Amino acid sequence: MGRILHSIDRLPPPLVFADERTTLIPRGESLYIPNRGIPHRGIKLLYFLQADLQMHIGGASPIRIRTGDILVVPRRVMQVYRPAGNTDSLHHTLRILIGATPPGFDPLIESALEDIHHLPDGMTPRHHELINRLRSELDDRPPGHRFAIGGICLDLAVNTLRCIHKSATSADSGDPAGAAAELHIRRVKEFLLENYEKPLRLEDIAWSVRLSREYLATLFHKVTGLTVFDYLLQLRVEAAKSHLCDTSLTIHQIAALSGFTSDSLFCRTFKRVTGVTPSAYRRRTLQEAGFEPALRYQPNRLSLVSAEEA
Repeated sequence: MGRILHSIDRLPPPLVFADERTTLIPRGESLYIPNRGIPHRGIKLLYFLQADLQMHIGGASPIRIRTGDILVVPRRVMQVYRPAGNTDSLHHTLRILIGATPPGFDPLIESALEDIHHLPDGMTPRHHELINRLRSELDDRPPGHRFAIGGICLDLAVNTLRCIHKSATSADSGDPAGAAAELHIRRVKEFLLENYEKPLRLEDIAWSVRLSREYLATLFHKVTGLTVFDYLLQLRVEAAKSHLCDTSLTIHQIAALSGFTSDSLFCRTFKRVTGVTPSAYRRRTLQEAGFEPALRYQPNRLSLVSAEEA
């Protein structure tokens, strides 16, 4: 069963649409995506916000997909998802579909999009920041949101392709001091992303990157325009939004999983940042959710077809 949490189409070319969804695969079953007969068939960029799956793609050996992975799936390639263990599997994915690339498109990027790429733990803090911005645009739908979302999706795609080519840090190589500052900030963001659910002090965060607390506070604000704890709060609220999509979790559990020390603090903070209570956000998200009829389950004895047949 697939639930679409956010979806938007008619994006500026070469984009087609973007959506965020959760999909439950029952134990012992498979999710079969033939990629045939789909309007605007194109290249898919998949960002796994929550996952633990075995994936067969084309006729290749299975791939283990985990939380934080990125997958680039070219046109006409069949995918089969199965739970990694002997339990039901719930995965939460952001999907971006890219259609026909226009004439004069960057040939290196176009070439990269024609191959299958699996980036284990490929989602960087920059990816998470862009996904948070994308959600805000999808939640609020302000004037011009399609153009804004198109720009964010293209930024995500470019960052992903730069990761593939291992050139994400090459742009700042001419400025050693600036590159060092960016490296410190990236490491801080990575530490916060991995530990946001824990009680953190500025001393703990500074120690993780071997900086003094005073220098870290000044540098982080100078580079990002935010304090360290403003950024940490953003991560916690966005984590809570993801957990609220899982109706099996209570508000108390979500508060703890998102790094809040009490339910009341969580509810006050969430409402101050988003304008609604956690329960209201959950109700609104589930009311707006749709279902994807193209996804269907197949038994494990499903025989895989080749990429050409798909």
